[in-house]
Amino acid sequence: MSSKKKKKKNVAIPKQKKVIIPEIFFYVISIVWLYIATSNFFKYHKINLNLSYLFTLEGKFILGRFLKLILNYSFSVLLITGIILGAYYLGSRTLKWLKFETPSFLEKLTLSLGLGMGATALIIFLLGIVGLLYRGIIYSLWMITTGQGIKTFIQDFKSSSKPRIKLSDSITWPYKIILLLLFMLILFNFFISLTPEIFYDALVYHLGAPNYFRLNHKILPMPYTHAAHFPLNMSMLYLYGIILNNGIVAKLVNFSVGILIMLSILYFCEKHLKSIRAGIISCATFYSIPIIIYKSWCTNSDVGLTYFTTLSIFSLLNSFFNSRKQKKEIWLIFSGIFAGLLWGTKYTGAFFIFALSVILLLKKTKKIFLWGIITFTLFSPWLLRNYFACGNPVYPFLTKFFKTRYPFELVYQRKTQEKRFSDSGREFFDNPFFGRRGIKHIG
Repeated sequence: MSSKKKKKKNVAIPKQKKVIIPEIFFYVISIVWLYIATSNFFKYHKINLNLSYLFTLEGKFILGRFLKLILNYSFSVLLITGIILGAYYLGSRTLKWLKFETPSFLEKLTLSLGLGMGATALIIFLLGIVGLLYRGIIYSLWMITTGQGIKTFIQDFKSSSKPRIKLSDSITWPYKIILLLLFMLILFNFFISLTPEIFYDALVYHLGAPNYFRLNHKILPMPYTHAAHFPLNMSMLYLYGIILNNGIVAKLVNFSVGILIMLSILYFCEKHLKSIRAGIISCATFYSIPIIIYKSWCTNSDVGLTYFTTLSIFSLLNSFFNSRKQKKEIWLIFSGIFAGLLWGTKYTGAFFIFALSVILLLKKTKKIFLWGIITFTLFSPWLLRNYFACGNPVYPFLTKFFKTRYPFELVYQRKTQEKRFSDSGREFFDNPFFGRRGIKHIG
């Protein structure tokens, strides 16, 4: 009997066949995608191919003004670098508080930056609520977090384990070409981010509202600018940059968040696909989408929404794929944190919250209530702000169900019939997709 058992134990288990996709497939897909994206983009956005204007100068060149401009740009880059390092410090402290440890530097970098950017937005929000938006306080915050961020980053980098995949073995010449093109695109977005803001939504509330808060040193109600009462997590980061220097720093914040999205994609591909190549293709595909290019150099909430949504989804997947119970729970907590941050970035983040909730229900996760509590807690500051400002926690929506205080209730009229803006729940679903048709300002 014992010999039979030994024979059974020694029986070789047949290996599962792996599906190998030829690399040429990805090249073909990339070329087709590039053609479709560029042809459709330039169909509606004509470009002047006469580039002679690039070599002509109008006006008088003054060396002193030029050098002053370069110094201002350099100072703005220094400030955004400090903001990112400060976010890394705040995020790493959060990981220690949650008792999360990982030998992977890429994983810690991705999580720390995501948590830190959210923590920075919440800190600025709290300072704004209590009326402490003064340059001295903000600069003190920047210097402390930047200094600690440099120290923490160096320590974590030295103590982290080496990557499981050697870059030199993974990146062949076709991928180097893709990286070169991606770098050129990043460089283009960076230079455009140094230009003054002209985007309407940015001037009205993405930068307009933070600048109003800066002038008053406090987050105050804005009755005749309803968009200023949307969730403003990204605008809090813009407010940070505006107080430190100007709107250019705010634009660089938005540009940096686009880079952090690619870092998250690269991390996910390295962790689950064990492929840096897949990460490079994924990043290049994402960053070459025309709307992403456009949104990368104008202040908006969509890039931040994409960032926190990406981190929430990846954390949720990590929870599903992890075999250890403790790790499952901590990743679920991360997903809830990022879900709350995405919802606090834009009202329409509710659609992503709903989708993630459905996934959790289908997976029959026992900790779904914990996830929901964390999500709602991080979204609730904006609800409380609106409730105390105008009596409606989700202003300017659902005014039919909440007693909105004057003058918030009378701002718009539709066609010739006066009515409250968004007085029914239907408007919440109409606005993101069909726009505010037939609405004009009467203020």
